[in-house]
Amino acid sequence: MKMNKIPYFIIIILSLLFLQETTAQNRHIKAGDQAFEEQLYKEAAEKYKKGYKKLKNKSEKKEVAFKMAEAYRLTNELRRAKAQYKRLIRYGVQAENPEIVLRYGQVLLMLEDFKGADAQFKIYDSLVGDDPQAKIAIESIKFARRTISNPKNYTLENIKKINTKFDDFSPAYQDNNYQSIIFTSTREEAFGKDTDGWTGEDFSDLFFAKIDRKGEWSKPEILEEEEIINTKGNEGQANFNSRFNRMYFTRCFTSPDRPCGCLILESKRSGRSWEEPTVVNLSSDSSHVVGHPAVSEDERTIIFAADFERGYGGKDLYIATRESKMEEFGRPVNLGPIVNSKRDEMYPFLRDDTTLYFSSNGHIRLGGLDIFQVILREDTVFSQPTNMGYPINSASDDFGIIFDPKQQEAGYLSSNRNGGRGGADIYSFVLPPLEYSIEGLVTDNYTFQPVNGMDVLLLGSDGSEKKTKTVEGGLFSFNKKQVQLDTEYELIFEQEGYFRKIVKETTVGLDHSKDFQLEIELQRIPEKPILLPEILFDLAKWDLKPQFEDSLQGLIETMDANPNVIIELGAHTDARGQDEQNDILSQKRAESVVNYLILRGIDPGRLFAKGYGEQVPRTLNKEIKKNGITFPADVQLTETYIDSLPKSQQETAHELNRRIEFRIVGKDYIEKSLADQGDTSDVNIQMGDKKNRIFVKIPQSQMYETDCAVNGYNNRVIYTPLTNLNTCSVEFALQLLQDGVIKKEDFKGNADDLISTGDIIHKSVFTLKDFRLGNKTIRNIDIYVWHGSMYPFFINTVTLEKFGEPVINEETFTITFE
Repeated sequence: MKMNKIPYFIIIILSLLFLQETTAQNRHIKAGDQAFEEQLYKEAAEKYKKGYKKLKNKSEKKEVAFKMAEAYRLTNELRRAKAQYKRLIRYGVQAENPEIVLRYGQVLLMLEDFKGADAQFKIYDSLVGDDPQAKIAIESIKFARRTISNPKNYTLENIKKINTKFDDFSPAYQDNNYQSIIFTSTREEAFGKDTDGWTGEDFSDLFFAKIDRKGEWSKPEILEEEEIINTKGNEGQANFNSRFNRMYFTRCFTSPDRPCGCLILESKRSGRSWEEPTVVNLSSDSSHVVGHPAVSEDERTIIFAADFERGYGGKDLYIATRESKMEEFGRPVNLGPIVNSKRDEMYPFLRDDTTLYFSSNGHIRLGGLDIFQVILREDTVFSQPTNMGYPINSASDDFGIIFDPKQQEAGYLSSNRNGGRGGADIYSFVLPPLEYSIEGLVTDNYTFQPVNGMDVLLLGSDGSEKKTKTVEGGLFSFNKKQVQLDTEYELIFEQEGYFRKIVKETTVGLDHSKDFQLEIELQRIPEKPILLPEILFDLAKWDLKPQFEDSLQGLIETMDANPNVIIELGAHTDARGQDEQNDILSQKRAESVVNYLILRGIDPGRLFAKGYGEQVPRTLNKEIKKNGITFPADVQLTETYIDSLPKSQQETAHELNRRIEFRIVGKDYIEKSLADQGDTSDVNIQMGDKKNRIFVKIPQSQMYETDCAVNGYNNRVIYTPLTNLNTCSVEFALQLLQDGVIKKEDFKGNADDLISTGDIIHKSVFTLKDFRLGNKTIRNIDIYVWHGSMYPFFINTVTLEKFGEPVINEETFTITFE
């Protein structure tokens, strides 16, 4: 049927852009023009092909070549369309009509010629300037390459016992066992024996097939033979209510010569019989194309496709509601520009009344029609469309998806991709259950020996708590029943005599099963001072340089994981200069480090700054090579030793003496209230009001936009309770990289595989070391790069609650953290 046929129904005939000649056309061209005008594209292409060779006038040749290209494209004869578009470009027609270059590129994209399509899209972009279609086309190339290189775990199978050499598509479950389907087909058994001038095939009818106990499909049968449902016209795209006793479907009233519009009908089933269908009134104009019904469980909401005037493109998706299923639907409302594009949106499917799936050739995609999903809230689109990716989508047309409610992620879809039996085929799909486990080895980082009998605690963001111990060989594990989907975890490793260690892992956003393998090195709590990674100061200066702040990250993580530990930060100078000056300088350097740790959220009561000046020369506990010089183990870098070295080595030895160390001075710290902390001016930190209050804007319901600081840089963020993840757009993440706010090392996984020129792979994760709202900073939050994000930067409720219990006041536009 025309409404359900993969080629698209409405094409803006651009022939007016071509100069018209007064010479008479031959009869084949005239017949082709008439067929083209009546959307009988298969017939039009045949007539043009016969008449083209007889044309002498160059302008007529351009016009006919254009219509042939369009007719081939609309009947999915892509290689022939490619040849005609190529001919038009050779004629130079793109100077008059640049859209030909866009169409040529779209055909190449569907033929999986990504390089050729990319070149044509860029040419089109240079010809037309600021056209959103050009941007979508160029991004589609990037997306296609990316998703094919990183496929989802779905398994697809062609249902060969159902499919034929004709078009078989748009399945729908027809009973509550979900073991039988109704689908649309143009096979020879269909009632409509006349040839559809658009497709060159018979008109379509509804058929059904069942799965037996052995999992085998029955031979498809026509739905009914009394011409109550199926007629000589086109029928298809069925959808049932939740009781499976009422069917909504599309009928296109056509003749062999001319299309006359499509309507949605409903029919009640009684046993194996069907009542005479009645029209679902959604349009007063019978020439409109209205079809593809998707009905809510209570039958009070319907979403459908139509070519109404004042839409966004070809066919748009509309929604209509009613108070009860006994009444007529109210006036349809366009679903808006988030869903609808300049091209076609069709084949809607409602899942649990909250997720809408549909097919579009107007969003970023792999090729032809791709399947997308959006979230619905109270009949309103609440998220950007998400492309289902490869292999659900292909370079061809993919549409008519349905889901089995009894399974987590399984169902059927339609596609005319390569490798099928004919035109469009029906495929089953399933996403194997996602399973996760965590196992690993714990060793002592000094002896490199396994740590046995250690407590390992697994805390989940879902409130779960699992506990185990390391066994012989330092091994531990949490099995697939203990590690759940879409959960953030903290693994806590704790044993007397060792620093407590916390490791974070997450299954949030993972679309494939994974066995996490961890190698944990535990650090003993030492009696002697521990040298921090190299922190350098300018001569006679004590300001901590930004490039050395990362050297303190390991210490911050250790103190976060061990909240009862109290440390002394000791600064040492070399032996040059006056003793008193070195004492003062080292004290200021130690305080500079302490100040930074406090700004990063470490309680001031856990920190002591001490300047040792030149009093404690460094003793090397192992051989060190620096600046090409080898210093042996067990040497103490006293002034006498350094003076004994060659002049060329003395400066390096002095550098080794200039250092920052920390040592444990207590393990029993108890966090104090702010009032008990007293005056902390000696560490240069201001303690504000106990309450942290931020001001927000509300761009839309349940979205709160506010100022924030990301790794010390001011920015904006939106909090919404509707997201489970912290997400940001590709553009936001790339800007952070460019500005040096984050580094490639902050990404989880191999950053070179995740980041390319102008792009980052969907669902890549990076860690923000610091994130501030108001007067409080939290550390180490994971951000997911999300393609098609509505705003640059979102945080979820879990992250917001780390700042305290949030109290949102929309009247004063504030969030106060208690």
